[in-house]
Amino acid sequence: MPEFQTVDTSDQALVTGGSRHDIHFRPGAAGPISARSVPAKAPAHSETGFLGTLLFRRPGSAKPVASSKTKLGQTVMALDYTVTAADLAAAGDWTCEVINNTDNDVTFKTDITYPSNVQLITISATIDIPFLNVLLSNAAKAAQLQLLLQSSPADPATNESMASWSPDIPFKLNGLSQFLFHVNDPEKDLLTFRLVNLKSQTASLQLRPDNVKIELFLDFDVKNGKMIGLNVAPDVDLTFFAITIQLDFAGNITPICDTQAILRFNSLDISSDIKSQVESELRTRIGGANLTPQTVTPQLFKYFSLLLRLRPEERITLFSSQGNNLVITYTTPAPLGQIGGRQIGKVAGSSAAGNA
Repeated sequence: MPEFQTVDTSDQALVTGGSRHDIHFRPGAAGPISARSVPAKAPAHSETGFLGTLLFRRPGSAKPVASSKTKLGQTVMALDYTVTAADLAAAGDWTCEVINNTDNDVTFKTDITYPSNVQLITISATIDIPFLNVLLSNAAKAAQLQLLLQSSPADPATNESMASWSPDIPFKLNGLSQFLFHVNDPEKDLLTFRLVNLKSQTASLQLRPDNVKIELFLDFDVKNGKMIGLNVAPDVDLTFFAITIQLDFAGNITPICDTQAILRFNSLDISSDIKSQVESELRTRIGGANLTPQTVTPQLFKYFSLLLRLRPEERITLFSSQGNNLVITYTTPAPLGQIGGRQIGKVAGSSAAGNA
């Protein structure tokens, strides 16, 4: 089934209590349409118990093809419908009707999305992964990201750990070149330990072709960094300590800790306990920083759109790998006279090429 470019129409209007407001739009092809309407300030009371109603009407028809009614207290009015070829038989504008079911005047901001008559074609561009890793490596060297881990008691909380980066880029990070944060003293059963001066080397960055994930790797200095026991707890010998942050192209961030930690007193291996605590702490911090797929994915797409020099109307839809190539699939409006088809191009290291 052919895919068509979507169009967004926005409208804002003051709708008096009990009245309606019409918004006109014209789908150019069969496909899904949607409307989302948000009140600027919803009243606290409504005699009907409802905030409002959304309707879709075809050209020349008084009967709506779809409707939804939203109760007072909800923040968004929503309506979805799939336009068919039969629906498009009648030429002219469609109507989205916004009805205010309250007794108060309310300003509604409404966004409508629908397919245009501009057909999209799919293009797959390939980027040489070794070349991409050179770019990522250079970016990591320029950033000079490092971590210093020093733990302290949970109460009172103190910020003795630090993330730092190159002073050449603080303008992109709110004018800062370092960030202090708190790390709890690690625990094992009733024993408590303290991380002291555990500092990483400069972070490295690469794309792994085997799992199509970007990995940020931090290797820590265990010669100068220590994990000491508090009170009756013995010191811990750290053979190695490393943190990997994996980012997939769906926007999921996964922290991984690799370590070998042995209690000096009885040679008990507590590596799995340290690994579990570090990964749990990192997951909590990632969630607290709102680094969700919904916030991360647009940034990934933006970076690779710039790398591929995509136009604003072109949209990345899929990432995959083939051998040493990262394959990026995106859509673009079909040139006049061309309907359907698929193009494959190669960038980074060779001239762009494509076959319709």
